[in-house]
Amino acid sequence: MSQTASEADDLSEAKERYQEQSLEPTPADDDDLGAGPQNLPQPPTEEPVDSSAGEGTAKIQMDSEGFSLVDIMAQELPPIPSEEADVVIVNRNPYEEGGILKTRSPSPDGGSDARGDEDGDDTPTRKTSLVKFTLPEGHVDKSSRQRTKPSGGPGGMDASRKGMDLLDLQTRYLTVCKHLEITPLEQIVFPMQALLEQGGSTPPSLLDLSGVRSIDRSHVLTICEYIVQNASLREVNVSGLSLRDAHMEKLCQAFVFRRHIERLMMIDCARLGAVGLRYLSAFLARSVFLSYLNLSGCVLTPKCAEGLKEGLAKGKLRTLILHRCGLKNVKSLRAVVEGVRDCVSMSSLSLKSNDLDTKCAPHLTELLGLTCILETLDLRSNNLGDGGAQILAPCLSNNQRLVKLVLYDNNIGHAGAVDLFYELRKNTCLQSLDLSQNPIGSADTIDHLKRLLMGNRRLQNLFLWNVGMIDAGAIILGEGLAENNGLKRLEMRNNAVTCTGLLAISHGLKINETVYKVLIDVPNESNKDKQDLALSLYQAIQRSCGTNLLRSSQSP
Repeated sequence: MSQTASEADDLSEAKERYQEQSLEPTPADDDDLGAGPQNLPQPPTEEPVDSSAGEGTAKIQMDSEGFSLVDIMAQELPPIPSEEADVVIVNRNPYEEGGILKTRSPSPDGGSDARGDEDGDDTPTRKTSLVKFTLPEGHVDKSSRQRTKPSGGPGGMDASRKGMDLLDLQTRYLTVCKHLEITPLEQIVFPMQALLEQGGSTPPSLLDLSGVRSIDRSHVLTICEYIVQNASLREVNVSGLSLRDAHMEKLCQAFVFRRHIERLMMIDCARLGAVGLRYLSAFLARSVFLSYLNLSGCVLTPKCAEGLKEGLAKGKLRTLILHRCGLKNVKSLRAVVEGVRDCVSMSSLSLKSNDLDTKCAPHLTELLGLTCILETLDLRSNNLGDGGAQILAPCLSNNQRLVKLVLYDNNIGHAGAVDLFYELRKNTCLQSLDLSQNPIGSADTIDHLKRLLMGNRRLQNLFLWNVGMIDAGAIILGEGLAENNGLKRLEMRNNAVTCTGLLAISHGLKINETVYKVLIDVPNESNKDKQDLALSLYQAIQRSCGTNLLRSSQSP
């Protein structure tokens, strides 16, 4: 077929551009294709091909066995002369056994093939032929290979959630300690050795490190390895450890992996800061099984409490112990209260010995509101006083969740106690009330308690230890017991009650049918006859309690 001068020039220029292309494979080509490149056959020189035939550069390589492999390169396709067609890949991922490469050829008349306009496209197309090829043995298709998830835990831990048996766990722990050149902790080794001597194969469910006073980063890593490998672990006690924020990060990663931990005690970990508590908060938010957390002695500054707030709200805790945490700071208390209030599972909260005063009481009212599901609130050994009690009292009248309220040693006097007794008459859910160690033993105060006992049949446990009660108060209380049909336990020890008071309580219990336990002191009388009388009255009280206990056990 004759060629014009312009066509000859185009053909010559196309040859030069084609020959300038690099034939050396890239590192990715070596990984995917296996064999090295061979010299390529020269392209046909019959007829130039229109550059509109397609985009992308076809880079052809031949392996040692003659397999033809094609790879897409994101470059402009130079016009390659061909007698029939230039190779244009329309399948972007042909590297599968029996894969298909499509080639396009111009129709003899230079127009478009009859099949080219099936989709209504006016772009000139060429005749399409199919070429099948096979892959070399051992070829790996990296373009479609899925990345497998590691079986280990976070941070590349090579452990499965199944954990190890007891002997393997002991061997693993000692090996890690030897590798890090540290002495194994006896609090970890001794429990495992004791179980092995008993013939056990299940690792301990408790990790108690409360006796360890100083640890470094290497010890923390071995502890984390032990936690990760122990699938039986349910309770961790790191009380008293000098844990720092960096240590807490590693421990929380191990806690997240060993997700079946149910109880965590971190008493007196005073060096923990805001960063460490944020790691703990992240663990709380992700934990499903952790139900008990004790952070007593960890000072919660406003920044620390704010970091802990989100974890409390999103976690599944049921019991939170925060003794001696410095929550007198209103900002810290507010953050903790909001976290507890928003938690959907929290049932018990203890804020003992935080020096909470009247200024803190308005924030505590949220724990007694309708949106909070707390069942136990322990505020013992604070300083709420009459003012704090008067602020909390109105919340108790409408509360439908709280079962136990502890106001032990809060400097509550007559005014605060009267408000509490009045509002509790309307309460229908509170079962246990502890007002011990408060000066409320006067006859006037006990008279308001008598009215509560006469009208409230839900209250079952009443604690009046060391409230300054004398015989006058005991006589009024005995009258209340005679009219009560709900109380079961009464604590009256360490009060100045003599034989007169014991007699009143004894008569009240002869009528009462529910009280089956009374804790009361036998007074020391100087006269032997009075001492014998006091002892006989005490025995009468216990007989009445025994009768009521027998009656309650026989009732359906």
